[in-house]
Amino acid sequence: MVLITKPIWCQKKSGLYKWTLTNESKQIGKYRCFKAVLNNNTKFPTIAWYAPELPVGFGPSYYQGLPGIILLLENPHIVFTATKVSINRNKDAFVIEKPEGVLITAEAYKDKFGGIFKD
Repeated sequence: MVLITKPIWCQKKSGLYKWTLTNESKQIGKYRCFKAVLNNNTKFPTIAWYAPELPVGFGPSYYQGLPGIILLLENPHIVFTATKVSINRNKDAFVIEKPEGVLITAEAYKDKFGGIFKD
């Protein structure tokens, strides 16, 4: 039996994806987006359209690491599309408070708790 007395936050490494950036572009809303390809070693690669004008390397699900926010992502199973982009230039508008608990790496979590929750 394992007794967990504090919240555990699992930290994943960023930059797990090795994107291939292309010069192909298209307009999504009012943003000029560029195509990036992620070869998943499958027949169908993941395609992301990112906006360098919005230099935040985030995207849907765990997809990240591009030189702009991902506004459209297509993989073999699902399509994610941004439907609205809202920018708040107030520096104090976006505050992330540090959560309580213990921060560990994904590897440490798997080593410590990997087999506990299996039936």
